[in-house]
Amino acid sequence: QPLGLICEEMFGVPPTVVEDAWAEQYAELTAGLDPELQRFDEECVRLVTRRQAWQFAVLPLRWEEGATVVATLPQRLARAHRFMARIVPGPILPLMAEAPELAEALMRHHPFPGMTESMLIRGAG
Repeated sequence: QPLGLICEEMFGVPPTVVEDAWAEQYAELTAGLDPELQRFDEECVRLVTRRQAWQFAVLPLRWEEGATVVATLPQRLARAHRFMARIVPGPILPLMAEAPELAEALMRHHPFPGMTESMLIRGAG
């Protein structure tokens, strides 16, 4: 069984603690991503509405080997992954982005009046 599940069952570790640990480790292991420089599949980008993209700090980029590649922020990883897993069948491959680059890409692909980089960061708190 996965280590997180064992920790939950045997030691009573809350699932949120396990999820936060996973998100932190995954973010550290994943190389940075500049969404402006990556390949986009416009059909994939349209998997989310502009409200969802900004609310969950997600930008679906493309499909690779059966997985949906999604840009997000390290501090929003767990929430972004949960959201995408609910709307997309199959595996999700999250890639970490810096807030300025993700905000710029979201403004280009999912423009939303009043939404800025500071809104992405504020939503992470």
